[in-house]
Amino acid sequence: MLTERGKEILNLLTEAARQGMGLSVRDLCEALRLRSPATVYAHLTALAREGYVSQVGRSRRYRVLRPPGIPIAGRIQAGAPIESPEETPLGELLLEPSAFAARGEIVALKVAGDSMRRAGILDGDYVIVRRQQRVENGEIAAVLVDGAGTLKRVHAGGNRVVLKPENARFAPLVLDDRSDVRIYGKFVAVLRGDLRVR
Repeated sequence: MLTERGKEILNLLTEAARQGMGLSVRDLCEALRLRSPATVYAHLTALAREGYVSQVGRSRRYRVLRPPGIPIAGRIQAGAPIESPEETPLGELLLEPSAFAARGEIVALKVAGDSMRRAGILDGDYVIVRRQQRVENGEIAAVLVDGAGTLKRVHAGGNRVVLKPENARFAPLVLDDRSDVRIYGKFVAVLRGDLRVR
């Protein structure tokens, strides 16, 4: 059974692993605002004994032993906007983030609806999204419209944003500066089939 502090340390190491890094005792002390390296070291020793972490070679850095997954940030509507993605992940897809040629933070969103069918994105699929606030015109992105999320091709010009579906049954969503439109992230990949989730 992990202690609360042990869970915090494991979470920090998992986040670092998603960016391809390990963390030192000093890094962990700073992140947790602790003065005593001995406290952090004691927790790392316990985590290592349980098989959660190990020291990286002769360096003073630690890493998680199991590969980190991709956090599932909720559902995204391929249709009219629905709830915004979650701050707290709803689980993880058991895939290596490095499997996707996307630097930075990536998350998974479960697709609801079929407005992006011609782009090969179907109801029930997972899309991998790189968190960023801007995309090029014509790129597919997860977009927040007045706080609700949707997956569309983004076309911006002047004070207007047009969110275009990839299904003739759906009309484009034309928004002006009265709407709060924010890019949540850029579409990277689509996954379907029997995916392992934890």
